[in-house]
Amino acid sequence: MLRRHVSFLTIVALIYIACGGADSSPTAPTLTITGIALSTSAVTLGVGDAVIVTATATYSDGTTATISPTWASSDTSVATVTTSGTVTALAAGTTTI
Repeated sequence: MLRRHVSFLTIVALIYIACGGADSSPTAPTLTITGIALSTSAVTLGVGDAVIVTATATYSDGTTATISPTWASSDTSVATVTTSGTVTALAAGTTTI
């Protein structure tokens, strides 16, 4: 009888571990962004012209990925920028995106 209880407890323990009851998987390292590169750093547009700007992040492990930053124009009367990075010139002047 004792043998059946030990076997039953062993089976329960194995099921518990197999179902994730004991997390034995290693945790992924936390990556930090070490740099951001833009597809263009300066551009001259005519009124009505547009350009798409993209951003690529470099992570602490050396990998890179395209990211979606929150874009904004410092002077929306000169140029606007969409959430996807499309900059459209509206008037003559200078603005920072």
